[in-house]
Amino acid sequence: MIWFDAHADLNTEERSLSGNMHGMSVAASLGHTAFNLSHIAGAGAFIDPSNLVYIGLRDLDEYEKEQIKGLGIRAFTMHDIDRMGIQQVIEQAVATAGKGTDGIHVSFDMDCLDPREAPVWAPQYRVV
Repeated sequence: MIWFDAHADLNTEERSLSGNMHGMSVAASLGHTAFNLSHIAGAGAFIDPSNLVYIGLRDLDEYEKEQIKGLGIRAFTMHDIDRMGIQQVIEQAVATAGKGTDGIHVSFDMDCLDPREAPVWAPQYRVV
């Protein structure tokens, strides 16, 4: 799986600073949350961290940094992209994510883009 995102989404119910479920999706895919994706019919096995690659990280909490390092997940920050170039990053990501797999899932969150080039629109909600 190649996960384009500014955030790692590796938090669990116990470790989340915000409590937002959208910050736990990768943790759930790895089997680290109470919500167990393998209970969904046809969902298949959990993701192997050795086939997970992050691209565009720039906003991680300490727990997520520890998880990435501890699980040996390949991660490319925005600094890495600037230093290496996007072509080299993509080539390495595809090689890692596709090693021994039948395919590669790609997730793309707009916030991985440079906010100066693609500002993320955040609608204002009001309760009536």
